[in-house]
Amino acid sequence: MKKFSIYSLLVATAFCFAACNDDYKDWAEPQSNPQADDATVTFTAQNVGCIDLRDGSKTEVQIFNPTITANSENATTTYVATIYNADKTDSRTVEVAEGGIAQRTDLTGVMTSLYGTTEVERQAPMDVTAYTQIDGTAIVNKVEGLIFTAIPKFVEMPKIWYVLGNCIGKGTWYNRKSGLGGDGKFVSLVAMYPNPENLEQLVYGAYLPKGGEFRILVMPYSDYPCISGGSENGGQSYYTEKPAEGLPNIVIENEGYYKIVVNIADKTNPTVKFTKLGPADYVAAQMAMPGSYQNPSWDVTGNLMTKVTTAASGENHDWFADVTFGDDASSEGGVKFASDGNWANPNWGGPMFPLGTASKGGPNIPYTAGTYRVIFNDLLGIYYFFDKNSQYDELPVE
Repeated sequence: MKKFSIYSLLVATAFCFAACNDDYKDWAEPQSNPQADDATVTFTAQNVGCIDLRDGSKTEVQIFNPTITANSENATTTYVATIYNADKTDSRTVEVAEGGIAQRTDLTGVMTSLYGTTEVERQAPMDVTAYTQIDGTAIVNKVEGLIFTAIPKFVEMPKIWYVLGNCIGKGTWYNRKSGLGGDGKFVSLVAMYPNPENLEQLVYGAYLPKGGEFRILVMPYSDYPCISGGSENGGQSYYTEKPAEGLPNIVIENEGYYKIVVNIADKTNPTVKFTKLGPADYVAAQMAMPGSYQNPSWDVTGNLMTKVTTAASGENHDWFADVTFGDDASSEGGVKFASDGNWANPNWGGPMFPLGTASKGGPNIPYTAGTYRVIFNDLLGIYYFFDKNSQYDELPVE
């Protein structure tokens, strides 16, 4: 079996198709909205030369060279860059500060989610929108046709963390290896996902009822380290390395659909953020993994995944299964997630493997020969294929 790691792509911008060069081009379009007679702004942008960003000490990089001309000294401008995949069927946005400066971690995540994990140079189409404020008047200009050149840097895939509580999975608070199903994980101990767009974050999405309580565990079958305390509305959260008495759980004060993001960049002080999501437009009773690996292929009723959430207060959007691929997927092959035994129901696909974000009706997920544990969250669309023996299975049974 081939081993996988995520290679985060460090991003430099340049308009070059074979190698770095100095052939720059200005791109500009007229401003896109009406403005006051006395407020005028023009915006042009140049690609910058190829930059090797494998030096992890760089936290900020210049992704384009802007020129703003305004008839007021009070003008302030911010930017949003839209970065596309090769055929411009998918895109991500990045906030950009004055001077065309963006955060390296933001760019890393964007390029990883659009172009995958292979350590090769990538060139990505980019548009930039400039938002200029002059004495309360907002003026918008857009530049199209810029290109990124991405230079990769190896980043280890983070270990899975887990959520455990009365509103998670089976809702049992049962933190032991035996008796749970799923090798003692993924049912009561529900996996968080590496964020495909930022590997310094772990994410999870679920419907959480009012009064629900849970904790975030760094390792299964061990109550510490953990994150506890606070709520979706804020409050103090605690990261605790060693056993401690009286720590409060994380409590849900208002029911709803939430995305939970844990920032693990600082391993000694990870932070938790809740984002309210809109309600799910579909709740599947069953999920399959049809694909070209099956015989017959693309059987939407075969290789069913295990439903994770069975608590009475819950709503299931988590699934897991084991799968073996005998060969690499062909250019026409791949795998998808399909609900309730019929292609007329929602199905999800994405261009990346082994970690990615799927969209409804998206492309086939490519795969490489091997045996994997697969986890999928249909609320967020995030999927992860990994060697199940690589995720803490070396820990003893308690």
